[in-house]
Amino acid sequence: WVNAFNGIGNDPNILKDISVPTQIIWGTEDVFFSKADQLDLIDMLGSEYILFQTKIGYSHNTHWDGHLDEEVAADIMNFIGEY
Repeated sequence: WVNAFNGIGNDPNILKDISVPTQIIWGTEDVFFSKADQLDLIDMLGSEYILFQTKIGYSHNTHWDGHLDEEVAADIMNFIGEY
């Protein structure tokens, strides 16, 4: 994973070419990426429409958090359904 994303943070313009609606779901218990990291990502994205959702008590793997996964799946389906 490190090699897959190596360099993205070094060039904030690399993500500006993304022009599709983007959904970011962040868990407050994420030990890998902070909220500040998510806000930096939003700044780097070129999408005109970004949906940023904060999930209290969720980890980095919001879609694997046991009983919480159904809520995340519904959020993703609702987002996809808009487009």
